Amino acid sequence: MKGIEEIRDKKGEIIAVIARSGYLPPGVSFLSRPEWPLQLGVSNYLHSQVVRPHTHNRRQISVEAVQEVVHVDTGRIRVDLYDTADLLAGTADLFTGDTILFVQGGHSLQIMEDSRIIEVKQGPYEGLASDKRMLG
Repeated sequence: MKGIEEIRDKKGEIIAVIARSGYLPPGVSFLSRPEWPLQLGVSNYLHSQVVRPHTHNRRQISVEAVQEVVHVDTGRIRVDLYDTADLLAGTADLFTGDTILFVQGGHSLQIMEDSRIIEVKQGPYEGLASDKRMLG
């Protein structure tokens, strides 16, 4: 369960990237591609290292595709992943400490035990009618 998993559709396109809780790359490792609208990285620091105080420069960014990150803080969930043609492309079980980046296509979550998840995506959320297209 340690490491990175890429879930691909039948055409070989990445639809999700999973960082398992045991993934320990040296330093900073970005799992996302530069052209994706949401960046996901995993950083491992040694004791007494310092990330110097900083801020992020304001810049205008155009986003046409919304991506989402789900981190399983506690619990266990099952994720069904759909390709861009709305066909089931894979299933993954996520456990405490796992993180998934939904790159493209669709997804559903089944809560397998009491879980606390943290979600990050481009915002703001404008409601079901504006932000989601239900599958099936």
